[in-house]
Amino acid sequence: MLDAKRLRVLAELSRRGTIVAVARELGYTASAVSQQLAQLEREAGVVLLERHARRVQLTLAGRVLAEHAYRVLSELEAAEHAVHDVANLRAGILRMATFATAATELLPLALRLFRHRYPGISLTIIEHETEAARAAVLADEIDLAITYQYSCSPRPDNRGLQQTLLGAEPMLLAVQRNDSPSAHSRARLSDYAEAEWVGDMVPPGHHSVTEIACRAGGFEPRVPYKAVSYRTALGLVASGFGIALIPELARQREDVIQYLPVDEPQGLAREIFVTCRASDANPAVRAMSIALWESASSSLRSTSP
Repeated sequence: MLDAKRLRVLAELSRRGTIVAVARELGYTASAVSQQLAQLEREAGVVLLERHARRVQLTLAGRVLAEHAYRVLSELEAAEHAVHDVANLRAGILRMATFATAATELLPLALRLFRHRYPGISLTIIEHETEAARAAVLADEIDLAITYQYSCSPRPDNRGLQQTLLGAEPMLLAVQRNDSPSAHSRARLSDYAEAEWVGDMVPPGHHSVTEIACRAGGFEPRVPYKAVSYRTALGLVASGFGIALIPELARQREDVIQYLPVDEPQGLAREIFVTCRASDANPAVRAMSIALWESASSSLRSTSP
């Protein structure tokens, strides 16, 4: 492999014509320049210079190598600038994933803040549910994901991942208006042990937040209806088909649905995280995490990143 510093010496000789001029430009002694050129000839395995009493002249091989040296040195300089631009967030790419509620409630403000601060960073965004997003982060298919987990659910395996808590939103009990068994505006899940529930679809081997929360409340829920999205779940609730646990940011159709804070079991919440690879040194990940935290601070019980 040819040495880049020696290639620069050859390129300067091609440009300036004499060893003395090259030494002056590079801050070397003339003897050091000659030694560098001799070493480059040994590395290349061909004669690069014709040496005369008072001057040197590039051979054909020397001229060809000098032309390549110009391009190599130009590319190396461009690479240095590119690396510095990425490190200083003037360039680069950030690949993201988000779940549906975060895409509409948290991401828009964060994207505006990030784009204003770092216009040179390109963004790609895909919608993924949490399990798929975590797998994509680990597989280096994306750099950062907005993910969630429920406070009542078992903690996931985070080996290889780093999670930063953006905040938590309370889980609310969504019931059709005037369908509450009491006149109070708050709920104990055990009061709804005989109700039909709209549950959430979960991967095989997992339990839904509805099942976990109701069991914590002391009963096994009847779940004849299951929905992939909260919009579907709320449509069923609004039509009188069951009741559902809904995170606060997903509430809608408040003209026909009443949302009751849950007193028992206590502390039911959906925790929202920024998830990235533990080994990721991309500075754009940290910058986007800060923008997301700023966005979340207005709508979630948040913590500093």
